[in-house]
Amino acid sequence: MTDDLPEDQKTWGQIFEELAPYYLLIGMSADEYWNGYPRLAREYREAHKKQLEEWNYKAWIQGRYIADAISATIGNAFIPKGRKPMQYPKEPYALTEEEQIARKIRDAEEAERRFFEKFSLMGGGSNG
Repeated sequence: MTDDLPEDQKTWGQIFEELAPYYLLIGMSADEYWNGYPRLAREYREAHKKQLEEWNYKAWIQGRYIADAISATIGNAFIPKGRKPMQYPKEPYALTEEEQIARKIRDAEEAERRFFEKFSLMGGGSNG
């Protein structure tokens, strides 16, 4: 078994045999691993790293939604009187900077519309 050998005493063949299960696990075919271009292994490794980062981010976002759901249900049962209850988000989180900017613009336009609507109901703007 080569696992017991120090790294500097292993042959390239032994190292490749030890790494083969990892590359097969991340989706590389045996033919690609043993007969393909060596650079392909690095591409699979980088793609797997990006996939793990994406999975981690998705799990983190899911955790935020779960925390919001708990706050909006169980958390509201214990808030002091007079304090505004927590609300579950009405729409998904803005994940990109473009989405965040678009929402800020939309929210500002909505606030402006409500202001002018309220102003016109109070009789503002009429020449009477």
